[in-house]
Amino acid sequence: MSLKHLDVDNIFDNLNDLNENLANLDERGIALTFAAFAEEALSDLIIAFLRPSKHSKALVDDFNAPLGTLSARISASYALGLLTDSQFKDLGILRKIRNEFSHTWKPISFKDKKISSLIDQLSYSNLINKFPETNSEKMKSSLSCLLLEIVCTKNQIINNENNIKLIASRIIPGLPHNTVDPVGTITDSVDQLIVDLDNNGGRKKDFTLHMLDNWIARIDIVRRSLNPSDSKKLRDLIIKIDDKIVSMKK
Repeated sequence: MSLKHLDVDNIFDNLNDLNENLANLDERGIALTFAAFAEEALSDLIIAFLRPSKHSKALVDDFNAPLGTLSARISASYALGLLTDSQFKDLGILRKIRNEFSHTWKPISFKDKKISSLIDQLSYSNLINKFPETNSEKMKSSLSCLLLEIVCTKNQIINNENNIKLIASRIIPGLPHNTVDPVGTITDSVDQLIVDLDNNGGRKKDFTLHMLDNWIARIDIVRRSLNPSDSKKLRDLIIKIDDKIVSMKK
């Protein structure tokens, strides 16, 4: 990730703050703290990327949320293109290290063979120039960098409004291909619906409003192929429909 458009000083301040918080923790505390930070950072990342909605937040943070675990958040972030292959791999390693510490009450250390092997597989930090001599140094440097990259990605999404775009579609029927007078045909249909709207109530009124709303999209498609004069007539008709819908919903 390029830091060109980010506040580099703030990034390194955050890195120093994180490392200071880790300084007084034992190895179990370090592993669990990194995992907790990752869970929260991935939650923020996913929510920033998804459409702004209470349903998006519920996927991540509600009770029994499908993306409520570290494992699920890692997989979802990767599937959504929010993590690189390397970041995905390192988060998986962090999850395994976290599990080693959280699933036993017995003494356990970064020097243990299994954990040491996992730490060895972590990517080196892009923010250091000195080789990490110990497993603890490797853990801290590699995972601090990883988590800051996630935070930076989230900030870029928010700052650039680069969240997920709606790609769902609706079926919008056009006019029969042999329609001789599209403007007249559309106008007659709309006028009849407006008459029906004034005379109907209950569910029939709701359906008529639905039909009028559908006509706005249909007209917009048809008018693109017409001459400027007819296109303007249909634009005016769209305004008429929209005004009628608004007045009926008041």
